[in-house]
Amino acid sequence: MNTDELKSDAASGVLSAKRINPIVIACRLLGALALVAIALFCAFGFLASFEPPYWVLYQAGYGIFGSGCLVGAMPLLGRTSARTFGALGFVAIAIFFVLGFVESSLSSRVAWQLAYATLACGCLTGAIALFLRRCSSKADLVMGTPPVNRGP
Repeated sequence: MNTDELKSDAASGVLSAKRINPIVIACRLLGALALVAIALFCAFGFLASFEPPYWVLYQAGYGIFGSGCLVGAMPLLGRTSARTFGALGFVAIAIFFVLGFVESSLSSRVAWQLAYATLACGCLTGAIALFLRRCSSKADLVMGTPPVNRGP
């Protein structure tokens, strides 16, 4: 149980859990399910858009919209910190880059393979860096050492 969901009674000193409305939970789950379904549709559309003409525009549209739906579903499923949200956003974008790499490897476009592989590696590296920074700051707080300002 999160500390955000606890409220204390000053007179008795007892902590009680805040009641969460089941309708709100159901709406959040249905919204997240709808966004994930749209993201899956975009993934299939992204894979089907590897035919000329204008295939780059379709790939960009499906990739951006699908990644946006995945990133939008994350806050609906639970409370996340800004670093976790950013890292999961990088992972969502990397998914579409990996799909692009796989599809371009089937049609032997070496330049596109290199571009998709580079962008996917960059997104995954960013996600790992954000996760590690998040974990190290939590470990510092648990060990009792003050957090060190590591820059922006």
